[in-house]
Amino acid sequence: MKQEILSRVFDRLNKETVIEVIQKMKQGWTPSKKQKRVKKELLDDFLQLADLINDERIEDFVEMAVMTKQIGLPAYTYKVNNLNFLQEHPIREITDFVLFEKFLITIEESSETDQELKMQLRIKEYNERWRHGGVLDRNSLTAVYKINVSLDKEKNKITINAGSDLIHEVTRQFVLQALKWPVISYRIVEKANQSYQIGNASYKTAILLDFINNRLNPSGIDAKFKEIKFNTRGKLHNSEGIRNVTINGNDILSSQLACEYITLGSGIVSFKLSLTYNEQDFSAIFSLKGENDDLMKIVIVDLDNQEIKEEIMELIQEHYIDMCNEGLKDIDATKRILETIYDKYTEGDKFVFQVIQDSVLKVNECLANSIEDTDIEDDFYELITEIVYNNKIILDAAGYNGINEDLEKIMNTLESNFTDLDDEDLDDEETE
Repeated sequence: MKQEILSRVFDRLNKETVIEVIQKMKQGWTPSKKQKRVKKELLDDFLQLADLINDERIEDFVEMAVMTKQIGLPAYTYKVNNLNFLQEHPIREITDFVLFEKFLITIEESSETDQELKMQLRIKEYNERWRHGGVLDRNSLTAVYKINVSLDKEKNKITINAGSDLIHEVTRQFVLQALKWPVISYRIVEKANQSYQIGNASYKTAILLDFINNRLNPSGIDAKFKEIKFNTRGKLHNSEGIRNVTINGNDILSSQLACEYITLGSGIVSFKLSLTYNEQDFSAIFSLKGENDDLMKIVIVDLDNQEIKEEIMELIQEHYIDMCNEGLKDIDATKRILETIYDKYTEGDKFVFQVIQDSVLKVNECLANSIEDTDIEDDFYELITEIVYNNKIILDAAGYNGINEDLEKIMNTLESNFTDLDDEDLDDEETE
C-alpha cells in the first residue's frame, strides 16, 4: 500500500523535490550524478522510503512531500458586499467535507479579530471515487494540501492562497457551499468609454500595460517584463495559439515580436515581472484565468521573507482591485505607450531584423546538428542552455514569430540527457 502511494506521489513531484524528500528521510543520502540528471533514476530510492514510514504517518509524509513543492506566495482575490453572513453562518468546526467525490476538506485552524478572519484548510485528494460503503479508500490518497483563506473585514476582501487552479476551485467551492460565504469575483471588464481610444491593441493588453506603468511603478514597485505570453489565435495566419515572448528585464520596446503581437491585437494571457520594492528584488507571475480570461492569479516568487511577501501581495492586490473597479488609470499615458509600440512595429528596420534572424537561425542549426549525437556533460549543458535562452531573446527581439525547429531539436536533445528541465512556464498551472 505504502509503495503504491509513494509511486503516485513520485509522479507528482519534480526531480528537485524528490531529492529534497529523500534527503529529509534518509540522513546522509546523496544522489548520484545520473540521479541528479534523470528523475526516473530516483524512483527505487524513493520507493524504499516505505520502510521508514509507519502506516500512521503516511498521510503526514504525503503532505510533507507535496508541500515542499509549493512555489512562492499565490493568491486569488475576491470580495463580499457586506459581512452579514458572519452572523448568519459563524465559523464552526468542519471535518471531512466532501467535494467532487475525491476531496476531503477540514478546517484545521481558524482565528478571528475585529479586522480579519483567517483559516487554514487541510485538503486531501484521492485518485479514486467513493467505494467500500461510501468511504474514500486510504490506498488511493494522492496528495494533502494546506491552504490559507483570509477575510479582510475592513476591505471586505477574501484571499485564497492556492497555487493549483484545481485546488483553488475546490477551496472556492468549499467557501461557497460549506461556509455559505457570498463570494464575488473581481473581474477585468472592458469599459466601452476607454476601449475605443486605445487603437489596435486589445483592451486587456492595454489595461495590463497601464497596471504596470501607471499603478505599480508610481507606487514604489519598480516593475520590468521578463516574459509575456500572448494569445495569437485569429491574429496571425502563420502562428495561431499561445506564444511566449522573452524580454528578460528590458523595455517592452526592445522586442519587435512583442510590439507586433500588441499591434495586431493579441491579448496578454500571462506575464512574469522582475520587481524591486524597498530594495528587495523578486519576481511575480500574473495569469489571467476563467472562461473569459478576466480573473487574475498573482504569484510572488524569488523572495523568502513571508512578512514582506504578504506586504507586497497586499499592495499588488489593492492595485488589482482598483484596476477591476476603474479600468485604465491614466488613459493618455497608456495611449502614448501604445502609440510608441505601434510605431516601433511599423517603422522597424526589417532588413536589419532579417539579418539578425538569419544569423541566429544558422547558429541554432549548427548547434542542433553538433550536439545531436554528443554525450553532454554538466558544464556543457549549462553553456548550451544559456545559448538557447539568449538566442530565444534575440529572435523575439528581432520579431521572429515562427517556431524554430532547431531550437526545439536542441531542447529535445537536452531533455533526453537531462530529464525534468525547469521550464519557467508563465501559466504555472501547478504551483502547489
